Amino acid sequence: MKVDHQGASATVTFSEDLRLTQARALYDMLNKLAKESGIEQVTLDFSGVDHLDSSGIAVISVGSEVLEQAGKRLRVINETSAHREALELMPARVKGVNLDPVYPGVFESFGEWGVSAWAEFVDFFLFVGKLLREVTTLFRGYHIPKGSFVAEAVSIGVNAFPIVALTSLLMGLVLGFQAADQLTEFGATVYVANLVGVSMAREFGPLMTGIILAGRSGSAIAAELGTMKVQEELDALTTMGLEPERYLALPKMFAITVVGPSLTLLAIVLGMLGGMVIGVFYVDMSPTLYVARTMEAVDTVDMWHGIWKSVVFAWLIGSIGCFYGFRIEGGASGVGVATTKAVVMGIFMLIVADAIGTSLSTIAGGWL
Repeated sequence: MKVDHQGASATVTFSEDLRLTQARALYDMLNKLAKESGIEQVTLDFSGVDHLDSSGIAVISVGSEVLEQAGKRLRVINETSAHREALELMPARVKGVNLDPVYPGVFESFGEWGVSAWAEFVDFFLFVGKLLREVTTLFRGYHIPKGSFVAEAVSIGVNAFPIVALTSLLMGLVLGFQAADQLTEFGATVYVANLVGVSMAREFGPLMTGIILAGRSGSAIAAELGTMKVQEELDALTTMGLEPERYLALPKMFAITVVGPSLTLLAIVLGMLGGMVIGVFYVDMSPTLYVARTMEAVDTVDMWHGIWKSVVFAWLIGSIGCFYGFRIEGGASGVGVATTKAVVMGIFMLIVADAIGTSLSTIAGGWL
């Protein structure tokens, strides 16, 4: 350690790592420089420092306060990112050291996001492949835990029915109001039944059911599996020779595959019922006429369109929830992050899948 004086500035250069053996000497030197007249700034050159321990951090913190009281400044140069992270632990901030996080540029941020998104995308498809492989083991004599399918179906589907029913009924009311408001201008209010029926069967029934399941059941799946991983229950299953994907994920996937289309059918019917309330009490249609117009407008193809969408949505919700639950890292905060990702990615993928499905159906002439 040597000191070079250059006018009103003094530069301290380290010849070795700043550890406990150098800390006392650095403290004495900073005290001496604080008492010297003519010195306005003291610079610490970290070019020769590889490692910085807590004693060095403490000395720099105390020395900065001593120099500040003497009307002098302390700054650090040639520090590495590791040095900056260590100096962030100081009670006192050294002037001249940028301890704020270094934000990457726009293109760098976009590139990092693209790389991480692609890696996550690949991991997700590998996970789905593993789930499908576990499905094939059921044909070779393996079994899922007894009663797990029924329990998961009740938790995912039966308990979700009230909120799905209420949302679908209100959605039908909203669609009915909007359709009646526009069609009244053309004297074609009889087509309210057509619009509500087709919209609920092809789009809003499966989509609204999927969004509710993603927010309610997808988050629950991710939180449950994530908590089990944090508590090392998944490791215990693996140690016993049991596959967590088979014993935990498959029952959830089977259950959501069954209850997803079932809830969608109920949502479609209740949405049409909500539209009928508007048709009967707002535009003065008779219930018989409304039902007849709905049955004329909604055919088997429309119902099939909503059902196959609901199956795809169910698999997306279940697989995404299980994926983020199994790959959680950290403690309670990690569970929160995994749950948030499961909900956000689940809803996002539902919308993407819905857009692709609707486009393909339009191109195929409505037969998909």
